Amino acid sequence: MDVPVDMPDGRTLAVEVKHYLEWRTIKLSDGSTRPVKGEVPLNDGIIEQINKDLTLRRQDPTYDPRWVFLHAPPSQALRNYLIQARIIFIEYGPAPK
Repeated sequence: MDVPVDMPDGRTLAVEVKHYLEWRTIKLSDGSTRPVKGEVPLNDGIIEQINKDLTLRRQDPTYDPRWVFLHAPPSQALRNYLIQARIIFIEYGPAPK
């Protein structure tokens, strides 16, 4: 968890923050570049973090994980995994111009 918040009711709000770039430039095999909209992927490391949250929640009912996504949203696979795990997540887009 990135930010533990002790709540008045005794729960610990365990906030996991994912801060990925909204856009990034990738280099293609022909040497050209292309902008790609960023998203947070579901990979082995993130699955491990979610499973750790689930284990901690099972061991301690006052442990309440929340995931926060800044600028880049979760991929559909990650979104589905969090929903299945019943972990609340919040998405914040880029700041208004």
